[in-house]
Amino acid sequence: MKKAFQYIACVIFSLLLAFSLMATGALIAVDRIALNEEACVALIDAQALPEKARQSLEKHFDEQQNTTGVPATLFTESIAVDKLRVLMEDTIRNGFAYLNGETETIGISADFYALEADLRLFYSSYADMYGYAKDEAYEAAVEEAIQISEESICTSVDIFRFKSLADAGMMQKVRAVMPWISRGVLCCAVLDVVLLLILVLLNRKNLRRTWYWLACALCSAGVILYVPTAWLKSTEWFDRFTVKAPQTFAAVTAHLYHTTDAVKTYAVVCIVTAAVLWVICAVCGMMRKRKLRLTAASSEN
Repeated sequence: MKKAFQYIACVIFSLLLAFSLMATGALIAVDRIALNEEACVALIDAQALPEKARQSLEKHFDEQQNTTGVPATLFTESIAVDKLRVLMEDTIRNGFAYLNGETETIGISADFYALEADLRLFYSSYADMYGYAKDEAYEAAVEEAIQISEESICTSVDIFRFKSLADAGMMQKVRAVMPWISRGVLCCAVLDVVLLLILVLLNRKNLRRTWYWLACALCSAGVILYVPTAWLKSTEWFDRFTVKAPQTFAAVTAHLYHTTDAVKTYAVVCIVTAAVLWVICAVCGMMRKRKLRLTAASSEN
């Protein structure tokens, strides 16, 4: 009866440990990759995002030229790759500053002085050529055209769509839980240790069984995490997302795959560790049986 109780208790606590280990791995991936500022910034160069944004903007302004008459060449300086890269990094850092409670506003104040001057010169020359009065309506139209052009560029460099997420109320929700993610990792780690200690106490007369149940928990956690992450990677599931902006598609999918890889790596480590522990348990068991046989043989002699 006592052994049955001990066995059931070990099964229960090893299952709890497996779930705790899964939570630990998931939270580590979120804390170190998914919601890590530097990991997001690193994607800018790794995925050539400024080049993709420039191509997208060039196409956009070429299309707008047919309706507004504004030459696409006016935007060449403002959408230079180097400038777009700086704007992208500033936008990402501003987004994380908001999530970390370091600022209350979403968005950056970009310097479009040269673009504004070129657009004003173009509209002024256009008005002079066709005899349009430069009245309040003219000024309002020019300001609107400048604002639309600047917003197009700012939207293009906002690769993770922080502004749209803020308008939808998502950034505020993530900001509320941000401080708890790193705390959650610590709490899960403490829970892992507590559950392991309980298994040690349950098997204090035979510590080899503790490593067996720990291996069971590690293997269970590893397999449950590995199967879906391996499926996501093998099917390239995130590539099914429909995102018009190529720079946003590249950034989001690459970031999700990096997070998936982190969870997958954690799962593999759990499975390998479990296998090593099982081997150690098997070897220790064989050595123990051999020792008992030798002891029995010597006592007979």
